[in-house]
Amino acid sequence: MDLRSFQDLQAAVAEQRAVIDLDHLTARRLVVRGQPPLTDYIGAGSRWLFRGLGVCYLGGLAAGVALLVSGRFIYAAIAFLAAIVVQQLWGGLAADLVRMIALRDATFCQMALREGWITLIEPPVAPGRSTKPLTLGVAEVSPYEEEIARVKAALAARPDDAQARFDLGLTYLLMGEFDLALEESRVLTMTDARLAAKLQALTRLLAS
Repeated sequence: MDLRSFQDLQAAVAEQRAVIDLDHLTARRLVVRGQPPLTDYIGAGSRWLFRGLGVCYLGGLAAGVALLVSGRFIYAAIAFLAAIVVQQLWGGLAADLVRMIALRDATFCQMALREGWITLIEPPVAPGRSTKPLTLGVAEVSPYEEEIARVKAALAARPDDAQARFDLGLTYLLMGEFDLALEESRVLTMTDARLAAKLQALTRLLAS
């Protein structure tokens, strides 16, 4: 795994956050309707917040149309712009909420995949690699198994190889195995404190 700078590692972490893909329209529908089993995870207050944003969005559109008909074009443009901003905020918050629930609850994640609410994206093995949809049937074989086997073989031959252990920790990070990555960072402390600190910082960043 050719990752030479801390900036590259941060880029890999940022790309990993796209592991669940969800369009804003679906997210808004799920949250506003309080569609089960989302009702088990969000309270009535959250649903009314999203409904309120929806009312603001529709109000902005209605105001824009009314102003447009009355000939107040500048004010109509402002109303439409405000409605677009509210729509983006509304959809973004809804998508983040559903994504967070899916990441924290495996049962909900499986159901959401089955219903087509979310799509899993295979995280890249290095910065700059493009992501692609992950098929559940193929997911039984991890795309990282070959990399793990290679690094473990290198560590078996040279247990003190700090770079190899760092690469193993990174692979665990990209898999979402934060506990294993943290364990590798602890072992790495005995051979290279600098790399260990970087791996621990990345683990905290990605697990947050």
